[in-house]
Amino acid sequence: MDRLREPQIAEYLKSGEGLVLVPVGSLEQHGAHGPLGTDAILAAEVSRRLGSERGWLVGPSVPYGVSGEHKGACGLAYIGVEAFIAFCRDICLSLGEAGFRRIVFVNGHFTNSAPLTLACFSASAQFRSETRAFAVDYWAGLPEAEMAQFLGPVVGYHANIGETSLMLAVDEAAVDLASAKEGWPVFGRLERHEEIVHRAYFSSQTGSVPVGLKNGTWGNPRSSTAELGRKLLDAMVRSLGEVIDEVLAAVAAP
Repeated sequence: MDRLREPQIAEYLKSGEGLVLVPVGSLEQHGAHGPLGTDAILAAEVSRRLGSERGWLVGPSVPYGVSGEHKGACGLAYIGVEAFIAFCRDICLSLGEAGFRRIVFVNGHFTNSAPLTLACFSASAQFRSETRAFAVDYWAGLPEAEMAQFLGPVVGYHANIGETSLMLAVDEAAVDLASAKEGWPVFGRLERHEEIVHRAYFSSQTGSVPVGLKNGTWGNPRSSTAELGRKLLDAMVRSLGEVIDEVLAAVAAP
């Protein structure tokens, strides 16, 4: 979208439903091996591929997120919850004023999920009646087999084999796989209620990641490959498109 001229945007808005994908990430450590911008890079790449397939516009990425849980790590830059909600609400409102009727935040950082939904909810009170905004994680809808390779109690949740393989597929030079180390939370591996514990421990406490993940890694990224990353990217683009289709059909219903 940022490479297009105003008449091109106007033509796009006239030609269809006026959908725009807005990638959102964070700037935070991803172990010793992964780039700080991993979440933003991957959200943008999935959005770019999906937008190219569907003919949807992709807006500039939001590179910072709600990642105060990483406070204490070197190079972190994060936004407070209230400021993040207000910022993303204003993105919604301004895109709606510009004529976009479907605004989709494609999220790449777990702790952004709830604030993004609240931002869309807050903006909705000022939207035109036909305008809708919603947030979706880029891994949303992954089939069970691919999800088990990407995120979960077996492979971990952060800077793990899934995220690292994706980064290798997108920008291999940005990954130092030789520096990758296996790491697990101080409370050990979880077999049940992992998402609830994840939220309660990491997403509700500032500075919890350096305390809970001693080397910044949740999982074992050492066997990551670009081949696995390409497989996951293909599955993510396909499944995210299906999820967005279902949401669009639902919001269009009477």
